[in-house]
Amino acid sequence: MRKDTKRIEFNHKEALNGQRTTTLPGWGLFYGDFVNAEERTIYGWLVPTKQKFEELNLKPGEVAYPCVAHYVPENEKEEKHLLHCIRTGEEWIWAHRFLFMWWKTFDVELRDWTKEVYTVKVTEEEQLKGWNHADLGEDGDFYAELAEIEVTGMSDDDEITRVTLQGIFEDVDGEREETTMNVLLSNGQFYVKQLREKELMLSDIVNAGWDFWDLL
Repeated sequence: MRKDTKRIEFNHKEALNGQRTTTLPGWGLFYGDFVNAEERTIYGWLVPTKQKFEELNLKPGEVAYPCVAHYVPENEKEEKHLLHCIRTGEEWIWAHRFLFMWWKTFDVELRDWTKEVYTVKVTEEEQLKGWNHADLGEDGDFYAELAEIEVTGMSDDDEITRVTLQGIFEDVDGEREETTMNVLLSNGQFYVKQLREKELMLSDIVNAGWDFWDLL
């Protein structure tokens, strides 16, 4: 279950169902990328109305502009319930629950934010000593080759809870294939500062506590 209230990403299903898109009155069409529920912000992209485009004197030629929507919910009791469910794992909360809740007020900040993504590769020592191996029980084994970790908009003290691993999956019959795995890490293990200062090894992630994993 998701426990990270500072980064709730809109997933593929939400995109297909049109649940990451809404019209912000006076601004234009907004596409959500991820929610920081603690700070009441949604990072995404704005396709401005013609009036807003001219008002802000935006650079022509762009279709969508990176931005952050700041909101204040109308029903704070509903917000508290959603945050409680995320922290305790009682219920899986989708990002669009925050985008489509009633907002008392909102504002949009055009911010040229780019995705901050780090790649942590396996070392020769980790491979030789088998430290990149994850035992998946009855499902088989996974040998990680690299991890991709996105920390866009996060501070040094924020926890890292979501990781994408790439490597080799070996099923119980010995069949091997290259694959990708999404992993939700247990809280309190790794922090963004460790990643930015290059203190995090791939084996640290592979041998950490996992709340959930899913092969893609």
